[in-house]
Amino acid sequence: MGVKLNLSKVIAINNAFELGSWIDMCFFGDARWYWWNEERFKVFPGLKVTVNRNPKPGESVENVSGLKIVRSHNSKGLCTEANSIYFNSSSGAAAVNLAYQLGAKRIILFGYDMRYIDGKSNWKPHPIPRSTGKPFTNFLTPFRSIAKDAKALGLEIWNATPGSALTVFPMMAKEEVNDCLGRI
Repeated sequence: MGVKLNLSKVIAINNAFELGSWIDMCFFGDARWYWWNEERFKVFPGLKVTVNRNPKPGESVENVSGLKIVRSHNSKGLCTEANSIYFNSSSGAAAVNLAYQLGAKRIILFGYDMRYIDGKSNWKPHPIPRSTGKPFTNFLTPFRSIAKDAKALGLEIWNATPGSALTVFPMMAKEEVNDCLGRI
């Protein structure tokens, strides 16, 4: 899962930082994810960003060297307050707000399928078993507020994920992505 920024910058979410050297930043919203992936994540050369949302004792990432922590709020939509984002129930939705705060004028979403395919999701490898239904409902809901705020702010958001359950943004076919990126 990733967010495409203007100027062709890429924010990877969670394990997507492993997709290649073209990833500029990795964002995660769960301190546990950091501790589960600490060794592999240490070698990532790009910018590392998170929020420190009520970690359990021993899970805080406040003192991790090289990690930038952004202030977050539990509201929905796009936060316009400087140096803050709305978490929006998921790292993927929070990353959209982060991209906006970093100056994006156009965001292209990749890997936001928000559904199960053949009983599996592209969700990050997770040591804690997940249920097979409710998380995507919870993750999808804030995107309505994000879409409304984006329209009011003049922010273009496109979904380039074929078959995505996230339908509040216009869909972009793979063939259109390169043309669109050329206009950034």
